[in-house]
Amino acid sequence: MMALFSMTAAFLELVDLGFDQIVDRLSGVQAFLPWYQSVCILESIFGITAIMMLAYSLDRMLVPLRSIAIEYKAISL
Repeated sequence: MMALFSMTAAFLELVDLGFDQIVDRLSGVQAFLPWYQSVCILESIFGITAIMMLAYSLDRMLVPLRSIAIEYKAISL
C-alpha cells in the first residue's frame, strides 16, 4: 500500500514538472496572465500534495524500521 502511495507522489511530481513547462511558456505573454496565475496555483497545490504524500509514506516506512531496531537493541545485536 505504501509503495502505491509513493508511486502516486512520484506521478504528482511528474505532473508538477509538466505545469512548470506550461508556466515557462505562459510567463512572457501578457494576454495569458490569468492562466499563468491559475497554473502557478495549481502547480503549487500539486507540489505540496506530492511532498506531503511522500513525507507520510516515508514516515510510515520508518515505523517498522524503528521497531526492528528496538528489537535488535533488546537482543544486543
